[in-house]
Amino acid sequence: MGATELVFAALAAVIALYVLLVNRKRQRYVGSTTFDAPLDSVWRLHDVRPGQADWVPMLQSCVWVSETDQDMLLAYSNGAELRSRVLKAEPGAYLMSEVRIRPAHGAPFGDRILQEIWLSALDADRTRVRSELRVERAPGGNLATRMSYPWMLWFGWRLMRRRLEQEGGASRGARPRAAGALWQVALVAATLASFGWLMGFWVGVGLLFTLVAHEYGHVWSMRRHGHETARFYLVPFFGGVAIGSRMFRSEAEAAEIFLMGPVFGLAASAVVLAPYALTGDPFWASLAGFLAIVNGFNLAPIPPLDGGRVVQSLLRPLGDKVWYAASGLLLLAGAALAAWYRLAGLLFVVALGVWAWWGAAGPNRATRPLALGGGVAVFAAYLVLIGLHVVFALWAFQLDGPGGALDDGPSFATGADTVRIPPVGPDSFRGHEA
Repeated sequence: MGATELVFAALAAVIALYVLLVNRKRQRYVGSTTFDAPLDSVWRLHDVRPGQADWVPMLQSCVWVSETDQDMLLAYSNGAELRSRVLKAEPGAYLMSEVRIRPAHGAPFGDRILQEIWLSALDADRTRVRSELRVERAPGGNLATRMSYPWMLWFGWRLMRRRLEQEGGASRGARPRAAGALWQVALVAATLASFGWLMGFWVGVGLLFTLVAHEYGHVWSMRRHGHETARFYLVPFFGGVAIGSRMFRSEAEAAEIFLMGPVFGLAASAVVLAPYALTGDPFWASLAGFLAIVNGFNLAPIPPLDGGRVVQSLLRPLGDKVWYAASGLLLLAGAALAAWYRLAGLLFVVALGVWAWWGAAGPNRATRPLALGGGVAVFAAYLVLIGLHVVFALWAFQLDGPGGALDDGPSFATGADTVRIPPVGPDSFRGHEA
């Protein structure tokens, strides 16, 4: 069994175990953290009632359906609607039950999908607030909602911590800075080790360099648009993810952020030509072209890859139905490509995209759509960027020359797998010594 098959088998095993975990008949997930903030401030975030839920992403409105029964209707900007019944709401205890979801306007509400309990109180020394979240399975939760239950704990604390920091209250529950730096170093080492194991040390170094530049491009653009706490994380075997500090305000902002990753990644691929200029070793030229193709693969029109997200921004003015149907077709094409070439990494990415697409009733309505001129500019930039990747890769492979590392033809990779353009694959790189 080769490296690709091992990664694919491990990924399949992890997914299978997770599905078994979330399909248990009795499920209850409990998480807790500590905040350096007044109890009133923490409680105000728990108290999700009309006019008090502005910190929840994509929540457009929150209105009483029945004040007597404490029923609320929460409408989200992607078209989904949530109906909750408040059973108890007082400082120190907050309980929501019979949470039901309606994925699209006009559809009936389903059975209750979960029961959520928030508890907050001063800790023993009465200087900090200890908050606890319990998420329990309800009969109406389907597989998609059950898979999200464990993540609600992490996501809930993250949202609360960010809001409290914005209000001026530091959260002592956050990871210390030294520990955070150590965690980042560990992720870099693990990512380099995974790339090196799959494709050889120097190719792994090149992939890591390009990946860091690519993700930093997203973060740089996010911060330019006011995402002050934007950051990125590396994911061994698969790549990285950039996280902003809020939802996108416009599709123009979103498109720029998605395109800047490939721009920075292409620049990093060009930097790899420096050793070729200094030594004349054709390996570095072929590696630069290889990295350009890897980076350019992110421009494929498959959500949630950068290219797919740009295409979704372009589809937004055509209406929700077109956006939803076209997004589904793009995901289907991505799944077919992953299955045909046995790309575990792409299959994992497409699975995440399907999860997000299935839970959305359309694009984020709180995000301003592209005007005609903006759409033309984004589409032109998208095509030009694809063209630059193709031209650079072909030019770099020509520099390789006869007898070079890729004399038999190029290959490119995505995630943990390699798409081979016959007759050569990434083993052409393995064992190279600079």
